[in-house]
Order: sequence, then C-alpha cells, then structure tokens
Amino acid sequence: MSQPQQSHATSHQLHDLVTVHEDYARPSDFGVVYKITAVPQGKRSVNYVATPVNGGRGLKGKAFVFAPYAGEVPEAGRFISQPVPYAPPIWPGQVVTVSGPDWSEAPETLFVAVGMGDRKVRLARLGGTDGRVWTLPNSWLTVVDFARLHVLPAAA
Repeated sequence: MSQPQQSHATSHQLHDLVTVHEDYARPSDFGVVYKITAVPQGKRSVNYVATPVNGGRGLKGKAFVFAPYAGEVPEAGRFISQPVPYAPPIWPGQVVTVSGPDWSEAPETLFVAVGMGDRKVRLARLGGTDGRVWTLPNSWLTVVDFARLHVLPAAA
C-alpha cells in the first residue's frame, strides 16, 4: 500500500511549521520540521526561508518546496517519523507526460526518459530539443500507454 502523496502548498505564513515536500527532499531532510522565518517581500521575491526547529542549516525555496506540518513540535535532538515515499521507477526509454507545480510545458507534450535516479528522472522532449534535458521528480510523470499513441505516415 502506498503512502498518500503530499499536496503542493501555494503559500505559507511567517512561523508556519513545514517539512520539505517529498518531491524536493534530500535524504537528510526527511524527518526534519522547519519553521518559516522569512516570507517573500515585493514583486521579484519568490523564496521562503525555513529554519529547522531543532537548530541547523536553513533552506530557501518556493512555496511548493515546503509541505504544511500539523503535528507536534519534536523535542530537541528528535525527528518526526516520516517514511521515505515510494515512487514506481520510470525506466530509460519510457514515454511520459509531465504535470507539476512550476512546470510551463503543455501537459500533452511527450518526453522520453533518458536516465534515472532514486526519485528523479532525466527527460528529453520526444523529437528533440537541441540537447535540452530536464531532471524531474517521478511523481510529476505519467507513463504514456502506447495503445493511445497514433503513428502518422512520414511526410514525403
């Protein structure tokens, strides 16, 4: 049984408790609760600043990088129980579509996986983009069913 996916937040208030969203968390971020210590000010500012409630190095990121945390504040030196999410692997050569926060390409655009990591996949646009490659979280990707693809005859 898979874990419920965290939703992407659109904004946070000063002093909100958050965790790093599973799509952006490094292994060291799992189980750490952060407090929002600075919110974006002005038109050009987009990054929030979050500091671990138990001390340590803070983070900067857009609102969707952080997920709201509703639990109790852990004691000093303790971490919350936060399982590492499982995302089914996307294998090199699979054709996918992409949808996620801050993604500007059309949702029907097809991409092909050209490399894989633990929870992220390297993608190139199907048909080419002058060598452009994106690295995106698995949870943003939907594998395309080949039965839905239509092959058109080559132009003469």
